[in-house]
Amino acid sequence: MKVFKAFFTSLIFALLFAPAAIAQGAPSQIERANVGSVLQAAGGEVKSVAMTRSCLMGVYGKNGWCQSTRIPQSLYDKLKDAQNRGITVYDVHIAENGEWAILGDSIALSNGCPRVVEDCVTKLFNANDSVICVSFNEYGDYAVIGEKSYYASANVKSSIEAAKGQYGRVLYANITNFTYLITCENGCWSSAVWENPVMQHLERGLANAPFRPKIVKIFYDGSFFIGNQQTGQWTADF
Repeated sequence: MKVFKAFFTSLIFALLFAPAAIAQGAPSQIERANVGSVLQAAGGEVKSVAMTRSCLMGVYGKNGWCQSTRIPQSLYDKLKDAQNRGITVYDVHIAENGEWAILGDSIALSNGCPRVVEDCVTKLFNANDSVICVSFNEYGDYAVIGEKSYYASANVKSSIEAAKGQYGRVLYANITNFTYLITCENGCWSSAVWENPVMQHLERGLANAPFRPKIVKIFYDGSFFIGNQQTGQWTADF
């Protein structure tokens, strides 16, 4: 059974697609509802969601996306280029400082993305390893995960090894300013305590997800995305 659901608190209005530079001000309830409406319509085609204190976007289909009004201009331009060239996009990561990564048929990184992240992507390519996750925050923490191996900053590496020891093979890492969230074959590990109200909200979402997650993202206000791109199942709350 396909499962795709999301929870929103505002009326649905027409989507706003005008890009702008990262600005102050969280995505409004209307913008969240707009993005959610498009993702619900996309159903099992939804791939991922990215959210910061300034912007929100979802990725669906081959290279479709929906957004609030304030995703970085450079990210918007690269996504448009992917559409024009027919490049598949299956994940987007945005750090709080506006730097970003796009994963798909090829990998695109923002100009201000940490150089070490770019170097790690190159190392995996040179080793003929498929990159399945690129995630980083504005404090120098990062994870670049391949099908066979991974690279990560020291603190994140410790978290990944702890997660592997408890839940098996690592599938995804979501590196934020407040936690390292590691999705494994048999569970999800967080460097932040689950008793934290923000994490408790995600914990309930994971408990209620009627599928095995392969990608889990937590955002600054407790919003989350839980998905499995292989089965087309997902759930979200933002």
